[in-house]
Amino acid sequence: MSNDKQIRYREFQKQGAIREEWIANPDSAVPCPASKSEFSFKNADDSYWEINNYEIGLPDAFEQSDMEALKIREQVYQRVNADMYSDEGEEAIAFSGRAGKKVLFIEDITKGSETGPWISEVCMAAYQMHFPLFTLRHIFIANLNEKETKEFATERLKLEMDPKAFKSGTPEFQQILGTRIGKAVAYIVLNSFDRGTRKISKISMWLTGGQSRSIQSRFDLELVSGNH
Repeated sequence: MSNDKQIRYREFQKQGAIREEWIANPDSAVPCPASKSEFSFKNADDSYWEINNYEIGLPDAFEQSDMEALKIREQVYQRVNADMYSDEGEEAIAFSGRAGKKVLFIEDITKGSETGPWISEVCMAAYQMHFPLFTLRHIFIANLNEKETKEFATERLKLEMDPKAFKSGTPEFQQILGTRIGKAVAYIVLNSFDRGTRKISKISMWLTGGQSRSIQSRFDLELVSGNH
């Protein structure tokens, strides 16, 4: 492994450990820039937002057996497409995903400007559109295509078809949390819940598909003991 990669991975781990501490500790030594958010599509300005939703099944890379392993019953999912436009009519935010009870699939999200809410708030709002936030237990990144995180997962984690699971506090867990996708998921938790009441207990990553393989990832959320 080159020195440049070692330095990069150490920085990922440092940032991931900070984000893990933000989620766990409302009195963290490093100030947290994110807090519980009141954003929702209900209070979004219709003149800027175009939001569509309809019933749908699981993403192609997933089967009901994957959900049953998480104790999630068979259900109809809700497709959520949300696009925000600037005053000039240009697309500022684009979100595509689907929500079911306990689970949020993030399939595509882009933010082209500083205008509007954080992408983590948009993801939060997509789930909250159909289910109470306190029921959210699993966040999937389907067909991960964010360049930084994809390169890290490919080079560092050596993924296979069988999921690799990384528990909170481990170097790999913190390194994933230090990537851009890890940051987005950490901020979803920070925007959705009071600090110290939830934690990301485990991150799983694996490959699907044939020759053209895709990376799937799952972030498991857990209620911290003593909180409801």
